[in-house]
Amino acid sequence: YNHEILSAIALIVFQAGLIFILLLERKRRRGAQAKLDERLQFEELVSRLSAKFVHLPSHHIDDQIVNSLGDVAQFLEFDFSSLSVFTGPALGQVAFIWQAPGTPTMPSDLTEKDFPWMARQLFAGRDVSFLDPSELPEEARVDRTTVEKIQNRSVHCVPLLAGETPMGVLNVGTFGREQGIAPDLLRRLRLLGEIFANALARKRSDEALRASEEQISLAAESANLGVWSWDIAKDSIWATEKCRDLYGVSP
Repeated sequence: YNHEILSAIALIVFQAGLIFILLLERKRRRGAQAKLDERLQFEELVSRLSAKFVHLPSHHIDDQIVNSLGDVAQFLEFDFSSLSVFTGPALGQVAFIWQAPGTPTMPSDLTEKDFPWMARQLFAGRDVSFLDPSELPEEARVDRTTVEKIQNRSVHCVPLLAGETPMGVLNVGTFGREQGIAPDLLRRLRLLGEIFANALARKRSDEALRASEEQISLAAESANLGVWSWDIAKDSIWATEKCRDLYGVSP
């Protein structure tokens, strides 16, 4: 009789253990599926944002960056997303900001002087991430003061790289509440940073080209010369006004 009881108990324990293992496996599979779904959704976001910038005229890039920052913040469920642009070695300023409605207004004149320690880290290609300003090191006293002043709580930043060239910083964060970000997701934010960096690099290139063409036109007109160039690959011709006058053709 005792033997039968022990056998029954052993069977119950075995079945309970088996059920526990199955539940753990089910939980693991659900977690893996959730991570896979999140990764696919993030890749869709990257693809969608990348497509928006592909053929976008340079004079529309600024507006699209702000809209895209909103897409990023809402996808990750953060209160704000901003983009800082480097204007020189370890020099930069917050150039684009998106905030959720009803959140404290962030200043639009923030520069590297307000975040000197973070600027050095990011310009060196390192991520900066903290749940609360108190986590910042002692040498980041100025940064901590600024973060507390503008009421930020959790902030996560990645450098913007166009190739290997630092272009600026992509930030996401919260006001008054803690919200972390998984290390792998923080690394994947760099993909979004590359989209913004390449768009900014193209804008700078287009602006430099226009400035160059304006200088050439001014020099040519001053010398009473007509200048033209033909892009054979694109089959497009650029010509100064004097050149068009000389040849008698319209713009």
